[in-house]
Amino acid sequence: MIGVTSHLNMRGRQSVLVFRLSLLASCMCLLASWMVRADQNQFDNANKLFEQGQYEQSIEQYQALLDAGTQTAAVHFNLGNAWFRQGNIGQSVYHYLMAQSLDPLDPDISANLRFARDSAGLPSGGIVSPLYQWIRKIPLNAWAALTLAPLWIFCLFKTVGFYRASLAEKTESIRSVAGWLTVPGMILLGLIGWMVQSHHPGVIVQDKAELHASPFSDSKVLVEMKAGEEVMLMAVKNQWQQIKNSNGDLGWLESSKLKSIPIQ
Repeated sequence: MIGVTSHLNMRGRQSVLVFRLSLLASCMCLLASWMVRADQNQFDNANKLFEQGQYEQSIEQYQALLDAGTQTAAVHFNLGNAWFRQGNIGQSVYHYLMAQSLDPLDPDISANLRFARDSAGLPSGGIVSPLYQWIRKIPLNAWAALTLAPLWIFCLFKTVGFYRASLAEKTESIRSVAGWLTVPGMILLGLIGWMVQSHHPGVIVQDKAELHASPFSDSKVLVEMKAGEEVMLMAVKNQWQQIKNSNGDLGWLESSKLKSIPIQ
């Protein structure tokens, strides 16, 4: 009787645990669904404000979504449009670039970015090389899948041939080609990773930003930079960033006057 009672109690505790876990999972799903709906409602509200010409209010709504963690190409793209209507080229170019980093194949993002650059007299192609732009049109995880595919194919057919001797000879040519492509694929992936890691683009967000010869406010001013101008970030020292512009000028700029484009 004692053994039976203990078993029933154990089953009861297990049932309660399963029920609690199920209830917790349901609550988490409901919370996630509510958060998605709330974000969508705020996004729709921001779009309505934009359509009504209330650009400043729409900017606040879009920025609130970004601050809450909704980092999507659509939010950055619409925020770039709102800043452009406000005449702020620096913020506009920055958010277009952020949208492009999240969705590199979207033609509308590329078109609006080019239009913003041209309207401000900036280089239409930006500062990064055409090769880098082409590489970034494909997400890094997709590059990893493509370049490592020969390795996975080789391992797959090698394993199949090990357990099925009859298939070993039939798949020998496939294994051979995959094996030869494995090393070049890994080298290509390494080169792509190195190129992406070595590129740190940024955007000047304040007009007439002074590029200094050294990271001190009283140092020589080399040139005044335009809002929206794209630069490459080279080094950081305290509240200063060493940058190189499209003309090859190398100098130091206060960090508050530019924004960096993170690697996606």
